[in-house]
Amino acid sequence: MLVLVADEDQNYAELIGELLRRRSHRVVLAATEDSFHDFVGRSSADLIVVSAGLVRGSASGLVRELAQRQEGRIIVTFDDDASSMEIAASLSAGADDCIRKPFHPAEFAARVDVVGARAGNGTRTNMHTEPVESRTQNVAAVIPAPELTGRGLEFDTTRERAFYNGKDLKCSRLEYTILRTMAGMEGQVLSHALLNHRVWGYSNLGDGTLLKGHVSSLRRKLRDAGFDGSLIRTIYGVGYALSA
Repeated sequence: MLVLVADEDQNYAELIGELLRRRSHRVVLAATEDSFHDFVGRSSADLIVVSAGLVRGSASGLVRELAQRQEGRIIVTFDDDASSMEIAASLSAGADDCIRKPFHPAEFAARVDVVGARAGNGTRTNMHTEPVESRTQNVAAVIPAPELTGRGLEFDTTRERAFYNGKDLKCSRLEYTILRTMAGMEGQVLSHALLNHRVWGYSNLGDGTLLKGHVSSLRRKLRDAGFDGSLIRTIYGVGYALSA
C-alpha cells in the first residue's frame, strides 16, 4: 500500500513513516503544506495520513477536498487539545479515522490495518459508531482505585492520568507512559532503548532524541505541581532514572 504521510512535526512524520515501513508499506513524506498539495495534485495514494495542523483552514474542509481529489483512505491526526466537535466534523466529512497525538505505535498500526482492510471492500464508513455517552458509562462502571507509588505520585491506570500529591499533572499519553514506567522501576536506570521500546514499541532504538522533549515536559509539569524538579535524573549517554 502506498501511504502519504503529511505532518509538520518531523518527529511524528518519521515515527509514522517507520511504523508503516515495518509493515511493508511504501511511504512518501510531506513536511510542508506546499509539498502536500503538490503530491495530491499530481499523484494518488492508497492511504493519506495527514496532520490537521499542516494546512490552513479546517480539518473537515481538508477532508472534503481530499475526498474529491483522491480515492484512497484518509486518516487525520490531531493534537491532544483538539475539540471533539472538530474531530466529529472531520469524520462526517469523510475521514476514515481520526487519531489524537500522542498515540501508542501499536494502536496506530492497528488502526491503519483496519482502514487498509476497509479499502479492499470499497466501503467508506467511520470507525467510531458507538455513542459517546454509552462508552463513557461503560468505562465509568469499571474504574478501579488509583494506583499509589512513592514520592507522592498517583496513577489512574484506566484513564491514563498521573497526579502528584493529588494534583493532576495533565500528562499526554506518552508522558504518562514514560512516568509510569519510571515509577514502576523506581531507583533503576532505564536505558533509552528500554524506554523507547515501552513507549513506541521500538526494539532497536537506543537514541534518546524522541524522549528528550517528553521528559523535559514532565519535569516542568512536576515543578508546576510543587516538586523541585529533581525527581527524574538524567544519566548522560544512558537514559533516565526516577530518584529512589
